[in-house]
Amino acid sequence: MSFEILSVFSSLLLAMGSVVIALIYYKSSKDRKYNEERNRVELHALRESYESKIYDLMDRLISNESRWKDTNHLVVSAQENKSSSKRNSFLSINGVPENVVTDNKSVFVLTPYHEKFSETYSVIKETCQSVGLVAKRGDEEHISGDILAHTLKLMTKARLVIANIDGRNPNVFYELGIAHALNKDVIIISSSLDDIPVDVKSNRIVLYGKNNSLDSMLKDAITKALV
Repeated sequence: MSFEILSVFSSLLLAMGSVVIALIYYKSSKDRKYNEERNRVELHALRESYESKIYDLMDRLISNESRWKDTNHLVVSAQENKSSSKRNSFLSINGVPENVVTDNKSVFVLTPYHEKFSETYSVIKETCQSVGLVAKRGDEEHISGDILAHTLKLMTKARLVIANIDGRNPNVFYELGIAHALNKDVIIISSSLDDIPVDVKSNRIVLYGKNNSLDSMLKDAITKALV
């Protein structure tokens, strides 16, 4: 009889232990969920803080006419090249023949020229080279004349355009609009979804990060674009 009582008591202790473990796990899961929510809120607040600082810096960059022109030099160049003749196309106005022959091995890269984006550009260039393509950006050749005209020539000649929109550089977005207007095959790359405006999110985008290798994702996107 004492053996039966001991058996029942043991079963009861086992059941109570299971309940305690379940409660601990539930509390841990609840705490983890709370921490994830708190981290998400903190990250959102941090992103808003950084965006505010970026906009403040942009306001300083365009605080006077000379600074505004330096930051938006491609837009200014396009405005200065306007012709009174409405019959001329955008390309011809800027000195680009309309019958430019496309180079099937040429890739034009839209990217900020700041050194912080140099590593990304190197990856783009090496990835293109690995599939038999030649990638260029607008500042790799010495230009004595209009940089916009040079940019348009390279873009018109290119088989494919790759746009790095990290940093929301105004010149990159201006060139991106031109690439779409020229009906070019465009691949957009970004390390953050926050840098992608709503009006370009429907386009072909390579979203990479710490856990996603840019070279392999870009190579796959290039292969699909050229098929």
